[in-house]
This record gives sequence, C-alpha cells and structure tokens, in this order.
Amino acid sequence: MDAVQDFVQSNQDDLLFQVDSDDRAGMMWGDAGLLYWLIDRKELLRGNFDAAWIEGQCS
Repeated sequence: MDAVQDFVQSNQDDLLFQVDSDDRAGMMWGDAGLLYWLIDRKELLRGNFDAAWIEGQCS
C-alpha cells in the first residue's frame, strides 16, 4: 500500500481495494490522491461488506 499522507490502518482493518489517481483514465481524487476501501476484519469474516468504508487522501 502506498500511503500519500500519514495513513494509519488499524491492525483490525483490512484493505479491500486501493485506487490511485490516473490522468490517462480520467480519474483524479483531490490533488493526485488515492482512495482506500477498508473493512474491519470481523465484518470481513462475516461477509458483511456493507460495513466497508472509503478513506480518501491526497498529497
């Protein structure tokens, strides 16, 4: 995982998906940022993806 800011991920959270900004694809998150989809490990094990959340960061 490439962190843009001081991104702190809890030991109980799992990264599901990470998307970088890409001018060629027409995707820009803030100022060349990243989007992180995270979920608490217990919810992941339950298959409860409604509990996932998005963290966005930019430089």
